Amino acid sequence: MMALATTVFVAVDSPFSTHISTDAVVAAVHAATRASRAQGEISGPDSRQSEVSVRITGEQEIQRLNRDFRGVDRPTDVLSFALHEGEDLPLPPDMPVPLGEVVISYPYAERQAEALEHPLEMEIAWLTIHGTLQLLGYLHDTEIAAREMEGVEDVALRSLGFRKS
Repeated sequence: MMALATTVFVAVDSPFSTHISTDAVVAAVHAATRASRAQGEISGPDSRQSEVSVRITGEQEIQRLNRDFRGVDRPTDVLSFALHEGEDLPLPPDMPVPLGEVVISYPYAERQAEALEHPLEMEIAWLTIHGTLQLLGYLHDTEIAAREMEGVEDVALRSLGFRKS
């Protein structure tokens, strides 16, 4: 079986661009797809090129997105927008499968990292992994699903050299 090949596009809003390593964000997406595959639960095409977009933004933008798409008028740490959920997209075989977009609030991540007493780099990686897993079909809407997702997150974080406390 071929490895899942994922192209990652990263956009960082200008106030945060000097604080984010785009290479680290790309590595976190790849860690999530590898960890999911290792669990045997990766969804979607496993032998085609895929694409994930990650955007790092501020509180106002993530609050707007949260309000407009989820009906929740407050900031959040991460949002995921899957371009398909369960259905096959009618794409030519040589065209990459667009999985969707992960949007992360830099200020929210900064506060969360401080509250959890771990490095901001770990928080950004964790949120990137979490959002990517959501694009791959993971949910955390039940306790069992949340534990399963957290297990895959832990594997991905460890592969990047991070450990949850």
